[in-house]
Amino acid sequence: MYYGSQIFNIFLIIGVSAILCPIKYSVHYNFDIIVLLVGTILFAIFPFTGKKHYMTRFNGIIYLIIYFIYIVYSILMANGNIG
Repeated sequence: MYYGSQIFNIFLIIGVSAILCPIKYSVHYNFDIIVLLVGTILFAIFPFTGKKHYMTRFNGIIYLIIYFIYIVYSILMANGNIG
């Protein structure tokens, strides 16, 4: 599995950023963390469902739908329409 970029972003980039300038945590990050965890779990499960060891078009469609929902939700949160 290729989780290197997520591990790199979580530990190195955020760690270095926090050293340079402390990061204030907001409860609004909870949704982002949940989306990250769901995406990671799906990425780990998808190769073992359907056509083995492949990410299929169906899997890609699922990811695009989740991404679209995430972007719409983020925009609505930024505009104050939700929450």
